[in-house]
Amino acid sequence: MGWTRLVKPLASDHARMARLRRPEGWLEHKESMSTADSQRSVWDIGFVVGLCVIYVLSRLLPSLGAVWALAGVGVLVGFVIVERRRGVRRFEEVGIRTDNLRAASALALRVLGPLLAASVIFALLRGVSQPAHFAVALFAYPVWGFVQQVIFQGIVLEAFRRLNWGYWGILATNGLFVAVHYPSRFLMIFTAVGGPVFSWIYLKRPNVLPLAVFHGIFGAMLYYVFRDKDVVAGFVG
Repeated sequence: MGWTRLVKPLASDHARMARLRRPEGWLEHKESMSTADSQRSVWDIGFVVGLCVIYVLSRLLPSLGAVWALAGVGVLVGFVIVERRRGVRRFEEVGIRTDNLRAASALALRVLGPLLAASVIFALLRGVSQPAHFAVALFAYPVWGFVQQVIFQGIVLEAFRRLNWGYWGILATNGLFVAVHYPSRFLMIFTAVGGPVFSWIYLKRPNVLPLAVFHGIFGAMLYYVFRDKDVVAGFVG
């Protein structure tokens, strides 16, 4: 009877249990990719790069606002056309999901909670500029954070994951995220530090919802606690 009869089932059971224990994230996951998936990934990255370039140029050359607006609309229309031809992706494919919301929120809280607590203590000791506007920003900024998380984690980081870039995908995504905040050195430094953490959390528990909330809270605190800059005033007059 040989040991092969006994060893093979045990090896098979071990492999099956290893798959069951595999974390939900995709850091360790390598998948075969079709040509269509590869093309879509490259297109997704190119689309976001195009939007980022237009956004940065609009800040450097605001006098050409109409040109940048038309260019941005053109890129978005092109993305919609290609998306419709390839088949509109599900919300879950860009990290908008509820099935893992509790696990994703718990991981985000464990990783980002201590930093948030320290920021709150600092805010209480130092004070907050324009408290009323700060309160508005705390509720409004997560919406903008949601948009950014979908773009950079749900689209760009997902594209690098499909291309099997692993941790390099985190660095590439963050490089683009930092670049889009040019020419603000302050924001570039903070995004260079915080961006990889957010991407790592997303790859472990792919969900943009808790990340959008933390993004919004940290963003509001950066402006009203650390920079004394009232961004809400520009909207309310």
